[in-house]
Amino acid sequence: MPNINENDFSLGNQGGSGTNFCHEIMVRIYYPTSSSVTSPVTPYYYPRVLQLQNSLNGAPGISESQIAALPSTLWSWTLPNVSILPNAFPVILFSPGNLTPAQGYEDYITNLVSYGYIVVGINSVFVNGYIQLPNGVIVYNNSQQSMTQSTRLQENDLELVYNQIKSSSNNTDKIFAKMDLLHIGAYGHSDGAYSIVQVANQNPSLFQAVALMDEGVELDNIANYLKPITNPVLYLVSSYIYNAQAKLDIPLQPLVKSTSYRTVITPNLLNINYSAHSNFADDTTLQYNPVMNIYYSDIREFGGMPVGTINGYTMIQYASNDYVIQFFNTFLKNQSSTVFNTKNCNPLSSNTLLQCGAQ
Repeated sequence: MPNINENDFSLGNQGGSGTNFCHEIMVRIYYPTSSSVTSPVTPYYYPRVLQLQNSLNGAPGISESQIAALPSTLWSWTLPNVSILPNAFPVILFSPGNLTPAQGYEDYITNLVSYGYIVVGINSVFVNGYIQLPNGVIVYNNSQQSMTQSTRLQENDLELVYNQIKSSSNNTDKIFAKMDLLHIGAYGHSDGAYSIVQVANQNPSLFQAVALMDEGVELDNIANYLKPITNPVLYLVSSYIYNAQAKLDIPLQPLVKSTSYRTVITPNLLNINYSAHSNFADDTTLQYNPVMNIYYSDIREFGGMPVGTINGYTMIQYASNDYVIQFFNTFLKNQSSTVFNTKNCNPLSSNTLLQCGAQ
């Protein structure tokens, strides 16, 4: 994003010269509630919709009227400003991938929350796609930043939010008061997952469990990608990324503990297109929106693989219900599992592969 200026910052954070601004973070907190709906009634996060609309401009087979109507076809299952359930809940800090805000992962976040977790989605301004500031201004990503620059920002933001939450242990806010600060996990995708690895490697005591979806990698710094995690860790890998990295001779992350796990979402490693990178985001179900379906088909026609051949809802079942939720339940709620924290290493669902650390 060229020509960053005072309009790209909140009203209380304007130095006037374009150089005297503090870095900003926009946080979205998801929490369990007794309120429910039978169909989604909340509009999907508008900056994300706008980002999708801009991606659709000029796409073959998609008209301007279809693009303009997209906001009316995308909805969120979340409910704003409803009461939280009376229990205390483990906390998950969610670190999204580059170009995508936390609100672009609600298929996975809301599913996790429904099992009794508070999820704090951390959006780094200029990194995680289109972000709306409190004054209503939508800020775009900074395309001039390198992966090293953007992931360092995410690392710092992750640690800052962690420290802010820990320091709010006596906070009377109704949401913070329900956070179980003795059980904090981290969960992320792509470059966001990479940022978690750096933080967890340097500060092993921060998180009681870490789940990483298609961790990003700096090709000129493989050592950072391979930094060991001593926390209980679950690596989730799409078959497309697994094979792409194998072609580049990128090693697999080390499973250094008996509580280290890796699952590849595929029935076999030869099925390259079974699952793809964006299956770990809302794209896994956005593909069933008629307009987005045309767009994804166009990408495939030109050799891309936005989502795999797996049914998008089955992907959520495998990755989230069968693995992530059981993983966090084991290490943040001390619930028993047939695999996690046992000597068993059988896959938890069909069409997935599982590797476990030293027993």
